[in-house]
Amino acid sequence: KLQFLYLIGSVLPQYSLRNMEFRDAPGVAELAPAELAALEEVRRTADAWELTAAEREWMTDATLLRFLRARRYEAKAAAQMLQGAVKFRSEHKPHEIRPEGRVLEFAKHLSYYFHMADDNGHPVCYMRFNRTPHAFSVDETMQHIMFVMEEGERLLKERRGRFPHTERFVYLIDLAGFTLRGPGADMSVSKKWGALMSDQYPEKLAAAYLVNYPYVFSMFWKMITVFMDKVQVQKVQWVPKGLSHAQLREYFLAKGFAPSQLEQPYGGDVAPPTEPVPFAFCRAEAARQAAATRYVPVTAAHTSLSTSSVSNTSTSSRAYRKGGKWIREPGNSDASVPVSSASAGSLSSAPGSLSSSSPAIGEENDGALADLLSEYVIVDA
Repeated sequence: KLQFLYLIGSVLPQYSLRNMEFRDAPGVAELAPAELAALEEVRRTADAWELTAAEREWMTDATLLRFLRARRYEAKAAAQMLQGAVKFRSEHKPHEIRPEGRVLEFAKHLSYYFHMADDNGHPVCYMRFNRTPHAFSVDETMQHIMFVMEEGERLLKERRGRFPHTERFVYLIDLAGFTLRGPGADMSVSKKWGALMSDQYPEKLAAAYLVNYPYVFSMFWKMITVFMDKVQVQKVQWVPKGLSHAQLREYFLAKGFAPSQLEQPYGGDVAPPTEPVPFAFCRAEAARQAAATRYVPVTAAHTSLSTSSVSNTSTSSRAYRKGGKWIREPGNSDASVPVSSASAGSLSSAPGSLSSSSPAIGEENDGALADLLSEYVIVDA
């Protein structure tokens, strides 16, 4: 009967006793001398490992600090834990899980997903146990959980410009309709989920809010908390039952949630999604593809290049050739029309590129290319 309590406890990572307040952990500049020395020791240890480029990119100071905090700043223990996580990522490749196939099918149930963020830039993870699907194996469920966790990491990366020190998530856990016999209480999933959170994603929780919890849950919670980490317990907030929409709004406003960043059932203004929220994975993939394209700054030289017109039934384009390379501006709808027999770089919606809605260059303004193009033009690499 206690297995569903284990499930809730399992999704909350382990925390060191030094960070009990609801804020992000201190950065490198705020570390005590002994803590900084521990960080340096872990960094030196990790530098000696044979790592891929992706693994080194993942192993930032923020990552090292999370593992250090999880091991009370004991450098050897943190390095051992970190090495285990590197091995796990090498074998399971959670960062490469794509939103397709069974992962996408699971996501369509909207039982576990990130949507928007609080005022401090923490991505908000919604968990709805009454939407947990039945027709998925334990391994398929874990694949989806890992995908969602990596989505959270990508969302943090997207917001790093505005919130450079935000490294944690907020959970909003809706227990409406929760039953001990439901798929959300699967003990085998709970154990693997708990191990995943504590070993591979430590120190990722800013706070967790429980809503619509049944009476039996609160009763057994009092029994189970004597076995839980004190900081873990303090991270869990019980939203009072029976609050009106206006009262929920006021409650979450006080917790740092703008109504424009909170779903309606919890006092916000945003309608709950009816299909998967656009994936950060797809945005990151598009960015990688754009980065692989050669961007050339627009210069005055581009205004005197020879031109060639290309057209089809739906659009017209202007192509500018220099040194064997084609520089191209699309028409209104198609950015990938071939230019003569040469390969041509296609313009995308990447930052700095010319969008497909830009005006076409006509014969009368060939000399105004530098003015009409945006900051960059693209040529084929």
